[in-house]
Amino acid sequence: MSKIITILIPLAIAAHAPAGDSPGQCLSNQVSFDADFRTTSASGRGTRVVVGDLNQDGFDDIVTVDHLGEVRVLRSRGDGLFTEFTVIDKLGQGPAFHLALGDVDDDGWLDLLALTSPETQKLFDTLVVYRWRQGGGFAPPLTFQLPGTSSALATLDFQMDGETDIAISFDDLLRVYTLDETLALVELEHSPFETADEIRRLDATADFNADGANDLLVIFRRHGRKHLVSTSGVLGLTAAFPNHATFVDAQPADMDGDGIVDIVVATSGSDDPKEPFDQNVVYYLGRGDGTFQGTVVHHDFSEIPISAFTTGDFNADGRGDLVMSGRMSALISQGEFGFEEVPYANADGGDILLTADLNGDSRPDIVGTYIDSHVFDLMVYSVLTACACTSDYNQDGATDATDLAVMLADWGGTDADLNGDGVTSSADIALLLAAWGECP
Repeated sequence: MSKIITILIPLAIAAHAPAGDSPGQCLSNQVSFDADFRTTSASGRGTRVVVGDLNQDGFDDIVTVDHLGEVRVLRSRGDGLFTEFTVIDKLGQGPAFHLALGDVDDDGWLDLLALTSPETQKLFDTLVVYRWRQGGGFAPPLTFQLPGTSSALATLDFQMDGETDIAISFDDLLRVYTLDETLALVELEHSPFETADEIRRLDATADFNADGANDLLVIFRRHGRKHLVSTSGVLGLTAAFPNHATFVDAQPADMDGDGIVDIVVATSGSDDPKEPFDQNVVYYLGRGDGTFQGTVVHHDFSEIPISAFTTGDFNADGRGDLVMSGRMSALISQGEFGFEEVPYANADGGDILLTADLNGDSRPDIVGTYIDSHVFDLMVYSVLTACACTSDYNQDGATDATDLAVMLADWGGTDADLNGDGVTSSADIALLLAAWGECP
């Protein structure tokens, strides 16, 4: 049964900063987030959340599954409201425990995929595929029995043919499938990993080796090993990272703004049992060929436990920013791997954190879920859509004649210096004129 729920996401008014960076650039200390709003799923605690624009209206939608296996879709209306409907109770195949979105039938629309586990003692899980219909809603499901007990799910263009394939892990074995023209599930490749650890999560959201197709970041459960698997049509280990005593999560992001995807790892604890407990964020900077420079940046957040984190470029400066549960703040990049801390929540940041564009402004918003034994709470934090720029001296949202007058009044001084040479001069006028008009 469908119903309408309302989640209001008002846009806050930004704090503005003085000039100092390139004109027209959105400054990090101008980022702010709205107050949190909550929707409660009475069916049980949430276990998985995925986001994507199902109906192609320009707004990311949210798909959730609770521990009872009930899958729900929150379709964003772009104005802070969501239309909620239940796909089907338990997907007809037992409780769902992993979700993914991808256009696996090659019709131009995202489909919903779920791994389900039988309620009996059978050893074989099921892949359920719900194909999105152009008119809205899902077609009757396609179900495929899998050759064992699965642990993680992702979609990617493995064959690099422009079509979406399906990656499923079975403990320490990874299999890649595709749907053929008859909508039958066909295995393309499989690869064992030389480890006794169970695969915990598959991430296929980034292209690490710049070959035009997203790669897999494979995360193992026990020691937090992280492996990059190429999408060249043959599974192969191309990068591996050290063990971490208590691994929290790993996320792809361009942390140094060089246009190459890096990997951010959050850890808890210490590799040495004699060392004190710590909370760390470590960067592995990508070289663009699927290899990494090793541990080059290390942040110690020992005072606050990290239970979940995500990344997103909230201030549009080309560098990744961090959001960490427990800290209740977004860490906005300041260059040279420094951060400015901007609060985004008035409660614990969430057990699962994601970013999505829920209001169509091309900026990531924060989606946080809260898991307890009774309810599944979903929180949405919308990033401010507008910001001032360095050439907007009077902070009215545009570079115009008023700002030119401010610059001329400071001629030979330092307050209106845009290019950082220490003096307001003709070079700064050229930059101001280049940024003329509304700020981004």
